[in-house]
Amino acid sequence: MAPTVTGLRRQLGLLDAVMINVGTIIASAIFFVPSDIARAIPGAGPAVLVWVVGGAVSLLGALCVAELGAAMPEAGGQFAYLREAYGPLWAYLYGWGAGIVINPASIAAISVVCATYLGYFIPLSAGAIPWVAAATTVVLTVLNCLGVRPGTLTQNILTSLKIGLVLLLIVAGLALPGGSSANLHPVWPAGSPLGLVPAVGVAMVSVLWAYDGWIEITYVGSEVKDPGRTMPRAIVLSTLIGMALYVAVTVAYQYVLPAAKIAASPLVASDAAQVPCIPGSRPRLPRWSPRVPSPSRSRCRGAIRRCTRMSYSSAGCSTPCRARR
Repeated sequence: MAPTVTGLRRQLGLLDAVMINVGTIIASAIFFVPSDIARAIPGAGPAVLVWVVGGAVSLLGALCVAELGAAMPEAGGQFAYLREAYGPLWAYLYGWGAGIVINPASIAAISVVCATYLGYFIPLSAGAIPWVAAATTVVLTVLNCLGVRPGTLTQNILTSLKIGLVLLLIVAGLALPGGSSANLHPVWPAGSPLGLVPAVGVAMVSVLWAYDGWIEITYVGSEVKDPGRTMPRAIVLSTLIGMALYVAVTVAYQYVLPAAKIAASPLVASDAAQVPCIPGSRPRLPRWSPRVPSPSRSRCRGAIRRCTRMSYSSAGCSTPCRARR
């Protein structure tokens, strides 16, 4: 493999790398994927187990990518791996598709979700939501243009807020009065376990999509300090953190809400936040508490970062493709 030439400085430490990945893994899926699972799978046990299995599958992928990231710590992530495996042509075609269609569509969709959540704080008309989404994209793009450190600081703050809100929901759901262990029944549905296989397969689609993001740090591999050590640790650690949060928050949802209500809820996190209360007080956690747009905003920033690094690598600025021409 030819040596990598890049003008990017290595400024990202382990904490930054973990925050980048966790900020992408834990996003808007935490609001509605548990409802999809409850509709597909009966029983509290299988609904939790599918998160464990999905996390284990994601961890296997993360371990593979961790080795690739340590061996080829370059901007572009998958672009660099495809280039080395199949040549510059196929890598360029992937980079072109990601830069023109895949990543812009992802950025637009996440920005719209962020603007929709913002409507719970500020009244927004249907016509205003696309403009707010566009403004979100512009602001986060400008933060990326200011440099690695301002963008990373923003990412760390948004991800910390996100983790804090999820932990608040978990602790409130499990520790404060309002929930009941009766909601966890049946723990396992009657009948043969083989009968659950089709339902688990359907649920795994949503679960694996929710875990998507463990590869994110590889797109900025040329900006990570000591990548041979930092990238594998960040990829594995962030996947385990995401797995722990998803499993814990699912148990909290099941403890405070009956399975039928989880399945029928469009935003299960919001409904779950209404149940816990401190004895002697009126409920509850603020209704907007799980709807803070930081999860979507953090993931949007990750998508913008991924798109720019992919374009940078595709242009040949940090790849050995020039030496091959």
